[in-house]
Amino acid sequence: MEIYLDLENTLFNDKKTLNSEGMDILKKLSEQNRVVILTTGALAEAKQLFSIPSLEIVSTLENKVYKNTTYQFLPLECNLKNFLDSSFIYTLYGIHEDTTYIMKYQERMKNFYPTKKLQICSSFPSTVASFVVAVFKEGLSWALEILKDYQIVTLASDSKKSLLLVSRTISTKEAWILKLKESPAIGIGDSYTDYDFIKHCDAQVAMKNGDNELKAVCQFQTEKSNQENGALNFILSFLKHQQV
Repeated sequence: MEIYLDLENTLFNDKKTLNSEGMDILKKLSEQNRVVILTTGALAEAKQLFSIPSLEIVSTLENKVYKNTTYQFLPLECNLKNFLDSSFIYTLYGIHEDTTYIMKYQERMKNFYPTKKLQICSSFPSTVASFVVAVFKEGLSWALEILKDYQIVTLASDSKKSLLLVSRTISTKEAWILKLKESPAIGIGDSYTDYDFIKHCDAQVAMKNGDNELKAVCQFQTEKSNQENGALNFILSFLKHQQV
């Protein structure tokens, strides 16, 4: 059976880690089942899990999969010179490993870039598979026209700017599960937005610490929270019941 797990507040506890017991369970599960971890953050935030080679760790932010010590992705191949010269663009960055590559730097953003290691550059390395761009509202139509051949996800928006994720293929949790899923699956998350991928799973599970909106649409709920390896314990129990 395939297993699809949200990372933040589902697999990871509130300290954004997995304890030793959880690591042992996850390793055993991944040896017998296909286990895919989904995160909207950078892959570097899941670095603790890199020691389990059979895991597939997906970052929608980076539009990449980390598996068997390698990164799997579709190259970006995007010329951004027009963006760099425009006053419509507030900031523009891409990520690989533990580095955020910034093509338009804003000092006030330094605490919000996805990794603490920052490198200013005039073009992205070939290992960057997606980028994030903050566009002032008055330039949004212009930006969307330039990017019409790419896939765009709006990450956030306010009265002044829109934050866009740009890649060659659509990068959301739902898009990734539709691409990866091959057999019956368990899907577990904590936020109602996770239902976008959970709804494609045969066993739909909400975390005990999850949103009430998610609990209302899922078949199951974990008995324990993310602080107590609730997702992993549910999977063990569910698989044991299935075998019986």
